[in-house]
Amino acid sequence: MDGGRAGRRGLVSMTLSLNPVVNAIAFAALLSMLGESAWSQQATATVTQQAVYAGEPFQVRVVATGFPEDPEPTSEYIGAPNDRIRIELGDVSRQQSMFLHSADGKVTRSTEYRYVYSYQVVVADPGDFELGRFKVSARDAVAETRPLSLTCKPVEVDSDWFIDISLEREKNRIDQPPEDSFRIYVGEHVPVSLTWGIAGDLLELDNVNIACPLFDEFLFRDPPSSALQVSRSEPILLRISGKQGVLEIPATVNRQERGGERVQAVTSKRILVPNKPGEFDISPATISARKVNRRRGILRDPFFPNPFGARDSVENRPVRAQSTPLRIRVLPIPTEGRPAAFAGAVGDSFAIEVAAKRSVVRVGEPIDLTISLKGGTGLDTASLPPLSAQVGFNANEFSYDATPAAGTWNAETNEKSFTVTIRPLRETIREIPSLQFAWFNPKTEAFQTAQSNPISLQVQPTQLVTARDAISSVKLTPADTEVDPRLPKPAAEKLAPEMEGEQRLGGTQRDLSITVDLERLATDANASKHWLWRGTWILAGISLILSGWFRFHVDSKNQRAKRRALHRLGRAWDEAAGPGMNRSSAMQLAKILWDARVHASDEQLAPLNQQIRDLELIAYAPPHTSIVRDRSAFEKPSLLCKTGKLSK
Repeated sequence: MDGGRAGRRGLVSMTLSLNPVVNAIAFAALLSMLGESAWSQQATATVTQQAVYAGEPFQVRVVATGFPEDPEPTSEYIGAPNDRIRIELGDVSRQQSMFLHSADGKVTRSTEYRYVYSYQVVVADPGDFELGRFKVSARDAVAETRPLSLTCKPVEVDSDWFIDISLEREKNRIDQPPEDSFRIYVGEHVPVSLTWGIAGDLLELDNVNIACPLFDEFLFRDPPSSALQVSRSEPILLRISGKQGVLEIPATVNRQERGGERVQAVTSKRILVPNKPGEFDISPATISARKVNRRRGILRDPFFPNPFGARDSVENRPVRAQSTPLRIRVLPIPTEGRPAAFAGAVGDSFAIEVAAKRSVVRVGEPIDLTISLKGGTGLDTASLPPLSAQVGFNANEFSYDATPAAGTWNAETNEKSFTVTIRPLRETIREIPSLQFAWFNPKTEAFQTAQSNPISLQVQPTQLVTARDAISSVKLTPADTEVDPRLPKPAAEKLAPEMEGEQRLGGTQRDLSITVDLERLATDANASKHWLWRGTWILAGISLILSGWFRFHVDSKNQRAKRRALHRLGRAWDEAAGPGMNRSSAMQLAKILWDARVHASDEQLAPLNQQIRDLELIAYAPPHTSIVRDRSAFEKPSLLCKTGKLSK
């Protein structure tokens, strides 16, 4: 082993003894042998400031070299996760450098790319800590930084600073224990105010950083813009750091009295909506910044003044403030006594109104109802209870879509509207029943219900016009069908079925009976009246023949019209079902079946109504709802398949 070391020392000494030209050639050859290893990927991490303070953001710069231009490398933090350390990637820049190499009379050019990643880091607690590794990668090329050992200094608490976070709870809540400061319910809308300020000029601050753990714990919504007009100043954006990044919230600047002193304050309001029950201990909200104090410089030499004027001395020191911690108890919505019309709404008061576009319809015709919810908080997410939960909306009287309707919220009027379609199934229905909407009131800790007014409705029957309806008639009396008792018994028995046949044949309640007079039939004494009775017989026969022909003609014409209508509906079914099973075709097929109901028998009506309901479930489903399509709903019913042979 010693010989090997001596050999290497000899090689080095021999190389150094050569002239510079030979050294350059040897170095170029060494680079060509090493190839890409001479330009291996490297990454380094450095802190850009000397002192690091708890709660104050500082910058860590990661510099990567040896990576190609395409694809551009990416960087990420791969250290152990720590809730007390927040790391966010900021700006990314690329620098390009070109090198010229001359060897053996040849000039080569190489390009090196330098990538710089700027991270913003905030450490919550003071003390020594280790910042883990950062990784830079592009396909198979990977480089990692070394961990950084840092000391985080505590930040001075400035008495001129303050930050408060408050929940506006109701004072009249039932059975509220004094120690239970904040007891709220799941889904309740609780106003939250975040206020911070300083006894001085807000322009004297730099690098302001606000953290509010409460905003990371629950769901929050921004209040309407009208709620922010608490002062005459223009709204500003308050930047608050959290687990999901930097959140920008509208806020206002105003003057407040605090401890007998006028201070400038920045107030931001949000709406807390708890989405999970339990007891939560919330850490204090904090604010940290650098307080800048400027002092006017003094000219030291009165005889030779500085031509550029005096300089200001700047004092830049970090300061912080924090609020008091919070304990919040979130209760679930009670299940006992929950109304059937409850769909999850939580608030103080609501109102429901219903309007119908039509009040006179026939059986099976659609009626569009516009249902409006007003007055409460959280209407943007409120949903409508299903019609099946409403009293009076049963399947035997109304047909409707069981899929929940998607409403439209108007932020200006705080009103949410829903549109549903119903169809009356019986002509005995006289009104659209009232609708109910239930909610949970967290003030009284009880359920409440609002109810709309019923709407008068006139439902007319749907009927098929037949030949019997087309022929108006006069009802036959018993005297018209009574057989003359003076006729012989065989003649009376023979004539009675004929009389009944005339009544059955007429079927139209027309008076077609033939008066029989034995005296006039048996005698020919009065020859002058013989022609009159013969004419009466002839006219009666002609009337009977014409009546039967007219009835047959009208019935045949009605049957042909029915077959033509069903044939036309069958062809329309084939055209509508051609594109496939979708919402548009389902809507057209449902309309065709509604037109075909008037031609259906009692046995065909029940399956026809069921097929109409299945098609309407597909046709009127909301666009974002996935519908399981039943092929049986798109099958052509037998009523439209067997229409018979058409004749002109």
